[in-house]
Amino acid sequence: FRAQTHLCITSFSEIEITMLATRTSSRTFKWALKAIHTNAHTNQKVRAFFGANPRIRPFSATKGSGSDLDTPEVQVEMIPGMEDSNVFSQRDSLPVTFADISRANVAIRSGIKRTTCEKSFFLSELIGANIFLKTEFRQFTGSFKERGARNAILHHLREQGGSFKESGAIAASAGNHALALAYHGQQLGVPVTVVMPTVAPLAKVDKCRKFGARIIIEGAHIGEAKLFAETLVDSEGLTYINGYDDPPIVAGAGTMGIEMIDDVPCVDAVVVPVGVAGL
Repeated sequence: FRAQTHLCITSFSEIEITMLATRTSSRTFKWALKAIHTNAHTNQKVRAFFGANPRIRPFSATKGSGSDLDTPEVQVEMIPGMEDSNVFSQRDSLPVTFADISRANVAIRSGIKRTTCEKSFFLSELIGANIFLKTEFRQFTGSFKERGARNAILHHLREQGGSFKESGAIAASAGNHALALAYHGQQLGVPVTVVMPTVAPLAKVDKCRKFGARIIIEGAHIGEAKLFAETLVDSEGLTYINGYDDPPIVAGAGTMGIEMIDDVPCVDAVVVPVGVAGL
């Protein structure tokens, strides 16, 4: 039974089961419902959520016989096609799944700061809603980029082993990604090369050097810096880690969502600055 089950009792008449597995068989689904129903009343409802797409079915129960716990037997109305694991194939074909984010959450937790969602009194009063701010500026380098950077380095360490520590990583960045990669590369013993354009802030260039990164100033803008960095991938055998268009980077950034749901479980909307869309 590989599924992880998160239970959130929202009221005495409703129980929610969140199945976090990428594939959940009908047998697992029935088992989870029966396990929860052990402590539930016969007229309760169970909602099962698979990823972002809810599958909602009420169930009825009748008195069971021969049960050691003398609990009602659950009659489950299965969703058509649920018995076939291919029902999840479309979601699993995405570059990043919730399972990837869950694994990243476990992998990086010892190296990044678990930031809080804090309610802003003045913004809440101004907008007329409960507004919470995710305090990612409290990360060591000052931004959420650390999550993806650490997850990406750990990913390549698992994939490449010791050879990655010998060759190292490279990225083109003018600021936060460079800082995050340089810092966590130092922490994990991976050499990092950062190609920064001439417009990169000097303060961030200096901080990257303090973290032990090799700094190359090249290009009038980030596009030219990236093109130069890609030439070093072939000539020096480096691994390029994109600051936004990279599955481990996106999965690492996604760990913010888990923390936000933990802090504000009844959240209605999340407002995200788009930028290059990695977050």
